[in-house]
Order: sequence, then C-alpha cells, then structure tokens
Amino acid sequence: MALNPIFKATLESADQYRVGADIGFKMDASRYFDGWIPNGIVFTGMGGSAIVGGLASDWLKGWCRIPVYTVRGYYPPGFIDEDILVFVLSYSGDTEEALSIAYRSFKLGARVVGLSSGGLLEELCYNLGVPHIKVLGGYQPRAALGVMLSSTLAFLETNILKSGRFTDELEDTVKVLEKLKSGLAPSIPPEEGNIAKQIAYKVLGKLPVVYGWESIGSVAFRWRTQFNENSKVYAVDAIIPEAHHNEVVTYQDNGFLPSGIAAILLRSMLEPEEIKVRMEITRRLLHGRVSNLIEVWSSGSSRLACIASLVYVGDMASLYLAELRGVDPGDISIINRLKAELDARLKFRDKLRMLMSR
Repeated sequence: MALNPIFKATLESADQYRVGADIGFKMDASRYFDGWIPNGIVFTGMGGSAIVGGLASDWLKGWCRIPVYTVRGYYPPGFIDEDILVFVLSYSGDTEEALSIAYRSFKLGARVVGLSSGGLLEELCYNLGVPHIKVLGGYQPRAALGVMLSSTLAFLETNILKSGRFTDELEDTVKVLEKLKSGLAPSIPPEEGNIAKQIAYKVLGKLPVVYGWESIGSVAFRWRTQFNENSKVYAVDAIIPEAHHNEVVTYQDNGFLPSGIAAILLRSMLEPEEIKVRMEITRRLLHGRVSNLIEVWSSGSSRLACIASLVYVGDMASLYLAELRGVDPGDISIINRLKAELDARLKFRDKLRMLMSR
C-alpha cells in the first residue's frame, strides 16, 4: 500500500538532510557578502517554514557568537539595519508575512536571503538582486523540514560561519536518522520497540503537554505543532526552567490540571546538570498527576543530531496518532480557507507585485 505523501517524506528525513546540505553548500554568495559578517541573524517565516528558523536558532545559540532571532509576523523588528542578515523562509514562496518582512527589511538596508521552492519569494529575490536558495517543491512545508534546515545551515556555513561544525555534525545526524528509521518504520509494531507508535497510543484521547528545555525550545514547539497539523489535536508546549516559575503551581493540591494529560519530557544526554535535575524533579512532580508520563531521549553525540532525532520521533508519533484517529495528516483545509479569505480582503501579493514593478 502506498504511503501518505507526508508520511513518506517524513520517514525519509535522512535523505532530506543530505539533499538539502548539497543545495546549501553549492550556493556561493561570496560576491553578495564580500567578506561581510552580520551583527545579527533574523530567521523569518510562518508555520512549517518558520520552525526551520527556530531549530537553526536552537543549534546556533549554543556556540555561535552572532546573535540569532526568530520573527513570525508581517513587520521586521526595530533593530533591522544594514548590519543584519534576514533569512526568509517560505517553502511555498507565497507566505505573505514572510514576503512582507523580506521586502521591508531590504528597504531598511538589511542583507536578505530567501529560501523557497519557488513562488513570489523567488521572484522577489530576483528583483531585489539577493540570493535565493531553491529547494524541491511538491511537499507540505512541515514535511520538507529536513531539506530546508540542512540547506539553511549549509548556506550559512559556506558563506557566513565557516566553522566546519555543520559538516561534522551532519554526518552524525544522518547516521542517527537512518538508524531511527529502521526502528520507527510502519512494519515495526510498538511491542517491538517502535517508540513513535508507543507514544501515539499513549497520547490517543489525551491532551499532549510537551516539555522541552531552553536549548531545544523549538523542538518542543515542533512537537506541539505536528500534533496540531498532522494529528488534528490540541497540544501544549512548555519550556524548563521557565515552567518552574509559573506552570508548576498548577501541580499543587489546590491547582487545576485538566484530566487526560499525556506529559512528554524531551530529554538529552547533552543536558547540563541544572536541566537534568530540573527534568527529574518535573517527572516526580507530575507522577500520579497526569494520565501518562513519557520520556523521550535524543540520539547521537552532536547538538544537531540531538535536535533532529527528537524532531523525527515527534514527527513520526504525530503521524501514527493521525492514523489511530483516522484523519488525513495532509488535510489543512481550514488553513487554506483562512488564506483564501485573507487574500480576497488584503490582496497582499498583488500589492507587493505593484511595488516590485516600480
């Protein structure tokens, strides 16, 4: 039986990382940058494209001396100027919020780079004379995460970072994802160690609450949004240690927790001691207060493998949950209706084309 397109693309994530890295490494923008180093990098986009910027930020923040930010919305932040690199992510190339920030940031003097499978973003980059990274089309954005993330990081490594770190960590990441694939494949039942299927069964009919920690905040957010889009279920994400300064109060005897919570703790051998202790305390405090308590550990020795492996397990769990619920993970009809109404009322892309023609 043929696999659902989103399921197939997600399952083959290791291949996506290879393909994306090859695209990014081949993008020589040395004439555009001419030795320039940004004072900050802003990743911008929405939904399944924006998460690429969030994950890239998670990876960079641990070692890169250039400040990184993720912006979701129509307008660039006030600090955008000629010393900032704005990395615009829109898989379709037609996301109006991303296009808005791309155009406005360019007008503010920022260096702009676009990544899409085509669309108006490719046209805009051509008109503005800025680099555009083109990836293969045909997927829904969230199912193209591997190729988008690796092409983004490879481009930055080639043209800005020049650290060698991404090349080293990419090899570890691909190996980890290939190994995980064999254990998470549809043919492997939960009782034989398919962690993604185990999670799906434990989450079915429950409210997923996903706990990450500060260095993988975007991974927890990815889990939440994949449960939203693929599984069509409401979900919550929380970040430690911040959750220990507010949310934890609801665990008290006089607190209120909704019934039927499936708490998911995202763990890693790369956790610093403070986070390790906080995660262990969180697990103890939640014990007996939630319907299911699930710990998911990352794989691999590198920061990128940690991020990619946790994302992969979450993506596959959300797809198996969709299967259990009998829903099509590719059905985003309400988003399409919303976009159609926005387009009819705002006509943003028509206005942008008029600006480009001047």
